[in-house]
Amino acid sequence: MTQPITAIQVDLGKAPEMPATVYSGWVKEHRGTGMATLECRGGDLYLGGRKVILYQPERQRSGKFVRGSELREEIVAREVLNANVHAALFTHPQLIPEDWKVDEQGRTRIIDFWGTTYRLDASDETERTICDLYFLNGRWQRYYEGLIQQWTTQRWAAVLEG
Repeated sequence: MTQPITAIQVDLGKAPEMPATVYSGWVKEHRGTGMATLECRGGDLYLGGRKVILYQPERQRSGKFVRGSELREEIVAREVLNANVHAALFTHPQLIPEDWKVDEQGRTRIIDFWGTTYRLDASDETERTICDLYFLNGRWQRYYEGLIQQWTTQRWAAVLEG
């Protein structure tokens, strides 16, 4: 009998896959270097031996809508996960912690990966988009969200603890 996969290697520095909504070569920022082990241990996710947690800035928790671009500086001051981790988790959903699916109120969580940002079009150098994961209809889905959009309490940033 085959053992379930509980750990994989992720190349954090390689060029990330490009979403269909942006044009080739339009990676605005990509944080991460080298290979790291991504593993599920005891129901928690670890990257390079460090625990991955879900983070929200205080003003996002207020229940009011806040533009993603207004939260960016505070979030990226932390060690955020990039699009390569996003792609690895989408490909290997058995690694994703169960509690990432819904919050304490039973609402679907949207997990954002701020370590890679993309430009949306050539005419706007400032508008960015990031990738996210969420659980819907019995499986993990992925999407790319523009930072100009309004962030809710359902959105969480995947970051390294500490």
